[in-house]
Amino acid sequence: MSTTSDESAHRTAMPFLGVDPESLSLRHRIPRLPALAVRTQELPQLDDASVELRLLGTGHQLVLRLGDSEWIETLAQMPGLIPHLPTEAHLDAPLPGLGAYEIRCTLTEHSERGLAKQRERFHLQSETAQASLLLRGADGAAAAACLYLPEGHDELRWRTWRTQPETGRLVQTVSTLQLPAVVGHQLRAS
Repeated sequence: MSTTSDESAHRTAMPFLGVDPESLSLRHRIPRLPALAVRTQELPQLDDASVELRLLGTGHQLVLRLGDSEWIETLAQMPGLIPHLPTEAHLDAPLPGLGAYEIRCTLTEHSERGLAKQRERFHLQSETAQASLLLRGADGAAAAACLYLPEGHDELRWRTWRTQPETGRLVQTVSTLQLPAVVGHQLRAS
């Protein structure tokens, strides 16, 4: 497990991370957007495969690369698009040879103390992740992304969190991508 955090990388110029959840849109297969932090995790059990976690100023991207094929999940503010934060979305097979994809989004409101507890929860959950990114903004907001290869499951799973301290809101996503059974077996064996 490896975590990238903002503690050393953003001491002098911390970004503003707070974003109105009602301004977010979910899209797939759009190009990479400018990122504040990026973490790439190779998947050595698959031929020429990697996952890239990307925290943006106004959202996140996850890039799955298999050989020459690439698929991108983006949840962010995107000028020119009507905002849409779905509770749930599904795709049958985002890339050839892979199974179903699902994302679940939740929006909750918390007290200042509740948001602080959520930030601690992000930190603890990042410790069990295959790879993670954690950022704290100059505006008191926090953003996190974690990649998991759950034991006993033929799937990739990633989670994201983003707090908005001014309103006490927290946006969380949980995404899963089903892998072929033989790949899942190889992931567990390694």
